[in-house]
Amino acid sequence: MHILDFIVSEDVDRAKANIQKMHHHGSSLPNEYRGVRKDGSTFAIEVNSSFVCDTNGEPIRMEFIVRDITERKLAEQ
Repeated sequence: MHILDFIVSEDVDRAKANIQKMHHHGSSLPNEYRGVRKDGSTFAIEVNSSFVCDTNGEPIRMEFIVRDITERKLAEQ
């Protein structure tokens, strides 16, 4: 699955823009979105991403780590 499959539709354009920024700058800060579970419910997620490069240092794919931050967001409120 693609990372955008895990993000609510209202956050997809922002996620695409952040991915595009990463292509231009080569790095990314953690980003927060609303994720979608299989049952359709939403929850707060943090996404960390990085490029996986070939032996020449050229990016060949992206790697994403998605973390459920629901409890952290509740504590912040």
